[in-house]
Amino acid sequence: MKKNQLIKLPNFLFWHLGYPFVKIFLKLKLNLKSEKLNFKEIKGPCVILGKHQSIYDPLIMGISSYPRRINFIGGYTYFYNNFLSILFKLLQVIPKFQYQNDILAMRKIMEVKEKGGIIGLFPTGRLPSCGVGQQTTDSLTKLLIKMKIPVYFLNIEGAYLSSPKWAVNKRRGEVHSSVCLLIPEEKLVNENLEALTRLIDKKLYYNEYEWQKKNMIIYKGKNLAEKLENILYKCPSCGTEFMTKSYNNHIQCRKCRMDLTIDEYGFFKENSFFDSPLDWYIYQEKMVNEEIRNNQIILKSKAKVYSPNQKTKKIELLGEGIVELIKGKEIVFVDSYSKDKLIFDLKNVQSLPYRAGENFEISKNMGIYKFVLENGQESVKWSIVVEQIYKEKLKSLS
Repeated sequence: MKKNQLIKLPNFLFWHLGYPFVKIFLKLKLNLKSEKLNFKEIKGPCVILGKHQSIYDPLIMGISSYPRRINFIGGYTYFYNNFLSILFKLLQVIPKFQYQNDILAMRKIMEVKEKGGIIGLFPTGRLPSCGVGQQTTDSLTKLLIKMKIPVYFLNIEGAYLSSPKWAVNKRRGEVHSSVCLLIPEEKLVNENLEALTRLIDKKLYYNEYEWQKKNMIIYKGKNLAEKLENILYKCPSCGTEFMTKSYNNHIQCRKCRMDLTIDEYGFFKENSFFDSPLDWYIYQEKMVNEEIRNNQIILKSKAKVYSPNQKTKKIELLGEGIVELIKGKEIVFVDSYSKDKLIFDLKNVQSLPYRAGENFEISKNMGIYKFVLENGQESVKWSIVVEQIYKEKLKSLS
């Protein structure tokens, strides 16, 4: 290997020996119905962008490009998981700090291009809270324009309903995938930034519940509502927050005893509130928006904060204390013992990646800070609040 070589293509034997097992796994687990392009005939470097609905999406992308190998781009924190770090080394996954200008990651991406490889990425960088696609950023479009290589698109449908972000138990119904050419090389030369970003956003957008209304596929599983309270925290009946609780196929408010039942299609059975978890989630966004516009937003949580140490290759505890939203402009953490502070300006923060019922993450200066909340149910509200603050800023600028 050359001394200045930053990245290689994925391990040849691992990729080809793993393919039949992954294909069988996806068929058994998801009942995947895949329409492929013949990537054997597609020569030279290219990019594949994918909708991000579930943890299985990279596997779906991998078999969609076979026999060609993909260098995926992955969030930096995943490389601190012992199992994943070994797997990612074999697959030569490119680590990247989310929502930051990561120069080293960009150099590795360009090196894959020079090797004639395929770069695989999911532009939104995180799983959807409730089955709706998110927008990309101008930085991705700028990268594609700089690379000037064909861009393909992986469409996935049904994966969120098979494996919701919040769920403990997976469901089995159907997942559909297909690949198409999205942006030919010449369009990256002639189209402007805004037009290309709109094109990508249009492709990335999806609404799993609208898709399901047209298809009505049964997704079988156990305890279909389990952990749903980790994204649906505000009772639509009495307005109380963080008093929802799930059991079996039900989600209930512990204060007013409101009770909704979810069915095998992913919808709530007949009730006077919502048709689906998405409708309930949108209701929460609207309530947060009202709080922001009326300057009534209060967000304060007990938390432990952790951060990856690049020298020790371990995730280390930095402190324990209170994390608070200050005037809708900053997130401030104060350690209860040392009184040290961590301050995060929300000026350009588009969203907070979070693990439902556990934590949220925020990046700063090529570092990642994970806030593990004492009440994990609060993590989704942190995410919603930051997203709505960012959207309000965009509206004020337009």
